[in-house]
Amino acid sequence: MDTRNLKHILKNCPQPYILMLIGPPLSGKDTVLKELNLDAVMISRDQILLDVSETDDYNLAFNTVNQKEVDKRLNSLLIDTGKSDKNAIINMTHMVRKRRMYNLNFFPNHTKIAIVFPILSDEEYKRRNEKRLIEEKKSIPDHVIKRMISQFQDIRHEEGFDKIITL
Repeated sequence: MDTRNLKHILKNCPQPYILMLIGPPLSGKDTVLKELNLDAVMISRDQILLDVSETDDYNLAFNTVNQKEVDKRLNSLLIDTGKSDKNAIINMTHMVRKRRMYNLNFFPNHTKIAIVFPILSDEEYKRRNEKRLIEEKKSIPDHVIKRMISQFQDIRHEEGFDKIITL
C-alpha cells in the first residue's frame, strides 16, 4: 500500500483516531510518517528520550538519560492525548500484544488503527542501520533487532483495533 491510499483511509475514518505503528526498528515507520505528513499529536518514546537528554545524539542519550523520567513523560503524554479529541500517532515498535493493548487503553474515544510494517532481511536492516547512524547519530545493535523480531506477536482485532493495515 502506498502512502496516498493510506492517507485516503485516514481521511475517511472516524475522528479522532489513534494510529499505532507496529514494526521493528528500521522497518520504515519514520519514513512513512514523513510521507504522510499528518496533522496529529506525535507520541514517540525516542523523541522524548532526546528531549530529556537535550541532545540529538540518540546513542549518547540512551546511555545517559534517566529512563524513568522518559517513561514518566511518555505516560503523561499518553494520558493527556487520550483525553483529547486530537488525532494521534504512537511511533514505537509495539512488538508485543501487552504493550499495544496497554497503549490503546489510553484512547477510549479514538478510532484505533494499526499500521503493521514488514520484517525485512538482515542485509536490509544492516544497510538502513548504517544510513541511520550517519544521518541521525542513531544505531541499533543487530542482536537487539533480532531479539525484537523474535518477540513479535501477530496483531489481532481482539486487541482493540478498529482497523489493521499491513504494509
